[in-house]
Amino acid sequence: MKTTSGSSKSSARQRWEMIRILTSFWIFGLCNNYAYVIMLSAAEDILGQGHQNTTDVETKCLDKITSRHCTIITTGAVLLADILPCLLVKLTFPFFMQRIPFGQVVLDTSFHNMLITITQLFNRSFFLRCCDVLNSKHLWILDLKSYISGVVFASISSGFGEITYLSLTPYFTKNTISTWSSGTGGAGIIGSLTYAALTEPHFLNLSPRITLLIMLVVPLIFSLAYWCLLVFPDSIHKISIMKLSTWVVPKTCLSETSFNDICNIETQNADKSLTSSEHVKQRILSFKEMLLTTLSLLRFMIPLMLVYLGEYFINQGILQLIIYPCDKGWYLTPSSQYRWYQVLYQAGVFISRSSVNIIQLPYWALVLLPILQFANVVIFFLESLYFYIPHIWVLFLLILFEGLFGGSSYVNTFTHIHNFAKPDVREFSMSISSLGDAIGIVTAGFVSIPFYNHICQTSLPAHMTA
Repeated sequence: MKTTSGSSKSSARQRWEMIRILTSFWIFGLCNNYAYVIMLSAAEDILGQGHQNTTDVETKCLDKITSRHCTIITTGAVLLADILPCLLVKLTFPFFMQRIPFGQVVLDTSFHNMLITITQLFNRSFFLRCCDVLNSKHLWILDLKSYISGVVFASISSGFGEITYLSLTPYFTKNTISTWSSGTGGAGIIGSLTYAALTEPHFLNLSPRITLLIMLVVPLIFSLAYWCLLVFPDSIHKISIMKLSTWVVPKTCLSETSFNDICNIETQNADKSLTSSEHVKQRILSFKEMLLTTLSLLRFMIPLMLVYLGEYFINQGILQLIIYPCDKGWYLTPSSQYRWYQVLYQAGVFISRSSVNIIQLPYWALVLLPILQFANVVIFFLESLYFYIPHIWVLFLLILFEGLFGGSSYVNTFTHIHNFAKPDVREFSMSISSLGDAIGIVTAGFVSIPFYNHICQTSLPAHMTA
């Protein structure tokens, strides 16, 4: 009876530890992308405060489309401001980040996210108090520069967080990959809906500035999830805030660092804790070994890169050019149509990034996804030129599938990499592989700008102006 009781308690403890670990990684994914999501959600309010030239196009649906819906600054340019710093982080940090303790990264990213929010919160009020002589145009330029700088810093923080938490997953069960991915997908939905609910006049009707102030709780949740909720295995190097010598992982510790090999965990007895597993040495790789490991992962990274190239080419180069008149667009304004495009895209990403434990795609499907996504590119590009899709609901459905393809590629790629990489290089493999999506997004940013300009210079099809 005592043995049965002890086994039952051990099993219950394991389940509770599993819940804490998976919940922590979901929160990591959510909070890591939250700052940038809020930046995008608040962009119209932040920049609109100094931009007084709004027109009826933005306040009501259009009975007839008479011209291209083009802007001076393309979303592709903003995309480059977002992804280039992130690419730089992903291109450099994996080669030496093994010496940086995970706890230090959590402190840095939490502080960084707080700083981003505070900067956006007070940038305009500072200029209004100190620079009363500036006119509205000058203030709008200052707001724009501040917004872009906020996007850049959010990009650095997000990129650093992504490679860190992906490299943390090998220390735990493989399910942490799916919960991390689900959290990143949830950031798009939860972040945008939270901001909308807080600022919507029919709900709480808070000012954008007060809303951003409330969002400062997110970095706190980020830190609490790591320091208080996550169950640490003994193999993770821990830091003491007051002891600076612990802020760098010693080489002797690194050479003996171990992590959970999921194949070994699943064969362990039920009475062993989740944080005590078979130990596998995490090798200190030379630069040549890092390059060879990266080359071996290209079979996974290239399909992911192509999916993201197509995905962000659609989102940042084409979607803002596709608008429908009242009768075909459910009487939505052009800006409302674009917001719903983004909501449906984020919904598709969230659903697919949360689905790997239900449906795990084989490798051949990873190769098929870029083909499907580029079929979407052709459909959206032709629609932006000729407006042949009869109603907005058809486009909504295609956008949902676009998000499903992108999210599926992300979560299944990293799941396959986790299984493919040797246990002693898995941490590096997970972090360097995030280069795939970053390179795809950067390429999309550069490619989308000339395509955007080309579409804007073409005439509307005859059936639109007739």
